[in-house]
Amino acid sequence: RLIARYRVAGDWQLGAFTPRPRAPRSSLMSVQIHQSAINNTLEQLVPRDHAMAIDEVIRQAASTFGYEAELTDEIPADVTVQFAKTRPITIEIEDGRLWVTMRIVTMKRGRGLKLHRFIVRAPYKPTADGTRAMLVRDGHLSISGPGMSVRQRLPIRAVFNKVLSPNQPISLTLPALYDHPAMDNLAISQMDLRAGWLGVAISDSQAEKLAWDVDAEIRR
Repeated sequence: RLIARYRVAGDWQLGAFTPRPRAPRSSLMSVQIHQSAINNTLEQLVPRDHAMAIDEVIRQAASTFGYEAELTDEIPADVTVQFAKTRPITIEIEDGRLWVTMRIVTMKRGRGLKLHRFIVRAPYKPTADGTRAMLVRDGHLSISGPGMSVRQRLPIRAVFNKVLSPNQPISLTLPALYDHPAMDNLAISQMDLRAGWLGVAISDSQAEKLAWDVDAEIRR
């Protein structure tokens, strides 16, 4: 068994303080990553001193994490956003869910729409198909802002329902992994989201799996 541990952070950044998930005994390969490592990366990724086209934000974020974003025609090309200087995009992992939070200073669309200072939050749940591990949006968007009316929330919801679409899962495993011949007869056996940690394991396809349905009893 080969174990490698990395602390991907500077001394000024947050780190993990909770125990990492334990992989199933049957696992042939497993990875545990703490939300702080992702948030530290996102904090350096997002430009905060100028507005940026929202489709470019998606492409840049995907490229940083090693894959090419598959943008649909639904993604509005004429929307620009400027993120907050502090914690522009963060994720929080708790009780089987991953929450994506975007803090936006300004959003513009064409010449007719300009909105300021709001937060968009979306919940995701884990799912898997063979060796493909994914996160799928599960629930409604939460939109908040100081003094924001229902009328102002509507265009934000319309835009971010496409950006964070339930029909566009976030892939956690790359084609280089799940298309590799060595992955034949293997499958995801664990997707554990709790206490800030994301744990993913791969085992023989016939091995017992750790349930990742948050509405079911988690058992080995």
